[in-house]
Amino acid sequence: MDFSKLDTRKGGETASPLHLRWQHNGNLIVSPEGEPALVYVLGSQARSVHNNIMIEARAKMGEVDKGDEKEDRDKLLADLQEMLVAGSARVITTFEGIDWEGELITTEAMKLKFLDLNFISIPSLTANAAFDEDGKWLKPSFAQQVLIHSNEVSNFLDKELLVLSSQRRSGAGSTASRKGKR
Repeated sequence: MDFSKLDTRKGGETASPLHLRWQHNGNLIVSPEGEPALVYVLGSQARSVHNNIMIEARAKMGEVDKGDEKEDRDKLLADLQEMLVAGSARVITTFEGIDWEGELITTEAMKLKFLDLNFISIPSLTANAAFDEDGKWLKPSFAQQVLIHSNEVSNFLDKELLVLSSQRRSGAGSTASRKGKR
């Protein structure tokens, strides 16, 4: 087996497309012409990225939960939003089918405005997922969707290898099936 195909750090350097979803209902976003709203995202394991945004966010969440005063909690949530927006902006390379006031999003300022359009979802943040175990949409913000995509290793691995690994999980070639054939 060629283990060079398992290099998620190298794979993460190639942007992977993320089709954004509406925060309120989880439906994929498409233009009236049917064009998908895509964001191209680097993998969080990429050497050029090396960020710990989700770890920092969870640590910040711990601070939010400990806040005694509503003002402290609001400040911490605002700080957390800012941190997630900035972190997700770092892993985006390009946008497709998404513009800002009629222009393509090309500047860092435009990117930050776009990512700050909706506020973070605490359930999504604590689960580090867009959906729960039962498939329920956890309403992640655009910034959270980007970071979840960036942290999903399978988005940056060789697709042939993913097919082989899923066959292994389903029992084909498992240790249990080999033991019976000895």
